[in-house]
Amino acid sequence: MANMRTTITNDVNLDAVRLRSLSTPVKIGLAFIGLCLSAQVKIPVPGTVVPLTLQSLAVLLAGFLLTPKQAVSATGLYLLAGLAGLPVFAFSAGLFGITGGYLIGFVAAAWLISMTTRRRPVSVTRLFLAGACGTVVIFACGIAWQAMGASLLWDGFGTGWVVALQTGFWPFAAKSFVQLLFAVTLVKCLQNGRRFRSDV
Repeated sequence: MANMRTTITNDVNLDAVRLRSLSTPVKIGLAFIGLCLSAQVKIPVPGTVVPLTLQSLAVLLAGFLLTPKQAVSATGLYLLAGLAGLPVFAFSAGLFGITGGYLIGFVAAAWLISMTTRRRPVSVTRLFLAGACGTVVIFACGIAWQAMGASLLWDGFGTGWVVALQTGFWPFAAKSFVQLLFAVTLVKCLQNGRRFRSDV
């Protein structure tokens, strides 16, 4: 029994070392790939040209699991890849289209979430609040961007905000809440699993 316990403990320690041994470029690369893949899940939403994607979920996980510098690097690399012409954005117009504000918000949100959850272990409450703040940042940037664009097409800035809320917020509010719950649950499961294995 003692030998088995020692073997399990050694395996656990080895897993922890392997996890910690991931270099910063690898972590950034994995988060970047996650963002690229999440953008390819595109579901059309009636009444708006903005598609429903899993990008907010990828941004939340990047903020929760990476350092602030790593989170900003991963999301910034995503924007640079799109600007370079790679087909990584969910909306073809990319940063200069109607969804450009959301893309900019990804960088700010990832940094804010990571900064808010730097201390470990992180409680469910802090994870949820950090993720909620990050989600608000994404929506704020996206809606403001749309409002300015709509104001150029319609008569007045007030009308632009109404159009932006109708097409860029309300259709996606429930989805964002579900993604936030899923991200928080996943991170806590990873934390609890690591703690359980370390106590074996």
